[in-house]
Amino acid sequence: MYARDLVLFGNNGKWLPAMLEGISTADAQVQPFPGMNTPYWIAGHLAVSMDYARQLLGTPMKCPPSWHTDFGPGSTPGVMTGPTVPLEELVAAVGQGHADVMGLLPTVTEVWAAQPNPVDFLVANYPSMGDLMAHLLTTHEATHLGQLSAWRRVRGLPSVSIG
Repeated sequence: MYARDLVLFGNNGKWLPAMLEGISTADAQVQPFPGMNTPYWIAGHLAVSMDYARQLLGTPMKCPPSWHTDFGPGSTPGVMTGPTVPLEELVAAVGQGHADVMGLLPTVTEVWAAQPNPVDFLVANYPSMGDLMAHLLTTHEATHLGQLSAWRRVRGLPSVSIG
């Protein structure tokens, strides 16, 4: 992976816990208006995204299967099939995913990165595995962190700094 991607990925990992500090599991499930992703869903979604990155890098997934249903592509905030887990557990899973993926990224080769992207609905924008991984580590997370920032503002919460 490119060094820039790793710097961005490392910084992304700091934002989620900072933005969720002091927010309860119940509050994190509040959806101010239909269609807005909740902090709870965002944390779960980023956890399963890290799980998928682990899998792409050749290691087993760690999140419970119900999380992949509740927070994976096509899921809807507030529609849960599994038990509600504490928000802190979801945030910890994202943090562990970041640590695991950072440890696995040095194994990435140009041959691996050049393989075709196996995710059909993302191939047009991210044709190779390297492109897909860079997306998962940077733009995908940043998009959801931006949604979390919007949720905070709608709820009257202040902006957050990681500096």
